[in-house]
Amino acid sequence: MRTAMAISVTVLLTATGATYSAQSVAAGGGETCRGVTATIVGTDQRDVITGTPGRDVVAARKGFDRIDGRGGNDLICGGRGADHLLGGPGRDRLYGEADGLLFGEDQYGDDLVGGPGHDLLDGGPGLGGRDRGLDVLRYPNARSRLRIDLGANTARLGEQRDTVYSIEEVNGTRFADVIRGDRYFQFLSGYGGADRMYGRGGPDFMFGDDGDDEVRGGIGRDILDGGTGTDVAYGGPAADRCSAFEQQHGCES
Repeated sequence: MRTAMAISVTVLLTATGATYSAQSVAAGGGETCRGVTATIVGTDQRDVITGTPGRDVVAARKGFDRIDGRGGNDLICGGRGADHLLGGPGRDRLYGEADGLLFGEDQYGDDLVGGPGHDLLDGGPGLGGRDRGLDVLRYPNARSRLRIDLGANTARLGEQRDTVYSIEEVNGTRFADVIRGDRYFQFLSGYGGADRMYGRGGPDFMFGDDGDDEVRGGIGRDILDGGTGTDVAYGGPAADRCSAFEQQHGCES
């Protein structure tokens, strides 16, 4: 999980549309998110933006921002930077957009938090418009297991159906999750529960964490860690490294 280390502007819009801010922040002002006129606009600094119980269109602009859409079917664009995006209840569309640099050196991606409702969650590209970023998807308030397939762009929790794009890191739930990567590199973490994890292509980093997990690396050169519990590892055709497993198959070390 990534959190902002400083706050320059706080924007709170109530249901009546009143604005309270530490500095002057535009509400609208010609900015758009995915071609839709924004109702809340951030700055180029580190902002904390809280939406209304209704539908919001948020254009956060640059900076490492923290955005909570609250209720309604929100449309949120994080802009460039490592942003924390939470849609809240409703059918939300969250776009992390381009990643950011911390201290001008290290690349940091966006942190997308899935909430109740059928959402679209898109981490966006990396720096300089590169296809791959370092974006995280997680469901900390999940009430059922996560079944996610990054190759098929789908995530399911009970009756909830989300569409996901450009995600490089998945954090599972406390339940028995099924986590499938895609043909690129990923960081996949099962968290709690007896999880089943499939890396597929790319050099993946896969962590079973708590529970009796089954971890399968796929065709890339993967690093697998079972964590606690009675875990089973299945390496692929490449030289996979496996640790903390009670059973190992096809691992080089």
